Amino acid sequence: MELDSRRAQATRSALIRAHGSLALRASKEQLLARLEGDIVGNILLLYSCSCRDLQNTLALLQSITDFSSAFQAAGDSACFNPSLKGKLLEILTDLLKKYCLGTPVSPVPLKVVLALEQLSKLKPS
Repeated sequence: MELDSRRAQATRSALIRAHGSLALRASKEQLLARLEGDIVGNILLLYSCSCRDLQNTLALLQSITDFSSAFQAAGDSACFNPSLKGKLLEILTDLLKKYCLGTPVSPVPLKVVLALEQLSKLKPS
């Protein structure tokens, strides 16, 4: 049973990363049509179902950084959903609090700052 659980967590982590990577490789039209609902929605769903261990947390942070970079590259006309951005900022803030206060050495705070930097550049719609 434990092996199945670890395999499920690894699969979720891989899917979270794949969605971020997909955003980087999508055409502008595909990205704008699918980012908020399909890509970000699936990332948040997968993360909410995960055990939120280090592997899944790092996958989430990389995906946020990736899709934010892809969205910025889509051009000046692209605007991001402010309520979705608020939800992502809330998650990032919680992660920063958790890993700065309770974990001796972790790559998470730096990755959170990098994700916040990219996310902060997205213009609200």
